[in-house]
Amino acid sequence: YFVNNQQRTSVRSKKDLVLEVFKKYVYLMVLQYEDSQLEKKYPAFKSIMQEYSDGILIFEIMQDQVWKKASQDTVGIKAYYEANKNNFTYPLRYNGALYSCNDLAAAKAVYKLAKKNKLNPEEIKEQMNKESELTVNVATQTFNAETTPAFKVNNEIKEFKKGANKPYLNNGIYYVFNVGEKLEPRLREFSEAKGIVTAAYQNKLEEDWLKELNSKYKVVINEDTLYNLGKN
Repeated sequence: YFVNNQQRTSVRSKKDLVLEVFKKYVYLMVLQYEDSQLEKKYPAFKSIMQEYSDGILIFEIMQDQVWKKASQDTVGIKAYYEANKNNFTYPLRYNGALYSCNDLAAAKAVYKLAKKNKLNPEEIKEQMNKESELTVNVATQTFNAETTPAFKVNNEIKEFKKGANKPYLNNGIYYVFNVGEKLEPRLREFSEAKGIVTAAYQNKLEEDWLKELNSKYKVVINEDTLYNLGKN
């Protein structure tokens, strides 16, 4: 240890140098010993380490039995999609520009501009925000009718026609929705749904694997140990 841990030091005498290195050695040995005794001295720490070890083991098993298998089984994924097509659909969606306005007057002005169809959404926003940038905001995208918060009014999904829709109030905000295209619900093609199909297929593999384990191995709960957990 002394040979491997020589370093420049301000200690002058050999005796002091040996004493200094020896103290470091003792400190290191004490640390190593204490580390080796942690699980014996602290049951809670032992439990955490065991949980951590078990978690890594379960992760590796899941990786082999479910996740890798699902990602590599292209034939199985496609077959699962064909057998469950109705679970992979697009809801009602809209392509358009959704304006949020801070008051009814601004919403009415936006509605008039959108209805004329002479300015694009950003130009309308810029014109409305000449005096204040907080007057109007706009989002232009494909909106999911079921998950867009602005479309849920009094616990019902609001429907829109193509073109500029009249202003409406929702949760203290006035909205104007200019619909460019209404996309009716339809089945997703496999290429459109591959990600969610793969996730669903993984869940199916996991369910099947757990059923297989339950059929092979009986789960026994040691109730005395269970109810004594945390008492120490």
